[in-house]
Amino acid sequence: MPSGSRALTDLLDGEDLRLLADIGFIAATRGLHGQAGAIFAALQALRPDTEAPSIGLALTDLAAGRPQDALDRLARGPRTPAVLVFQGIAAVRCGRRRDAVALFGRLIADHPDQPAADLARAVLAELDGSQATGLSSLFADPRAVTR
Repeated sequence: MPSGSRALTDLLDGEDLRLLADIGFIAATRGLHGQAGAIFAALQALRPDTEAPSIGLALTDLAAGRPQDALDRLARGPRTPAVLVFQGIAAVRCGRRRDAVALFGRLIADHPDQPAADLARAVLAELDGSQATGLSSLFADPRAVTR
């Protein structure tokens, strides 16, 4: 690297990266799949060990009708509660309800006080028919689970 040059990762602090992730989530929820994908791919290159890029790319896959791609991506992501809950949601969208229910059960048992466990409980309630919110509404603000 030439003297005086700095790596992009040195120029962006944690708050900058969170802002980019928020913009990516907004783009994904507004149907801007290409733009969201580009933002999350860049974030994944910069911070491959964080959950937001995996979740953002998976939500983009889900919104674009590619639930198996989302499930595969999340299976390779970091094993955080937020990634796990979205992995369960992707499993539901792939028709793998039993796998999703088992994953949600483990997530709730292992991380009962996490926002991801609350989302897992909501999905389980919807799956058993006691709550009729529609799975699409669970994607309204993924930032609430990734914080």
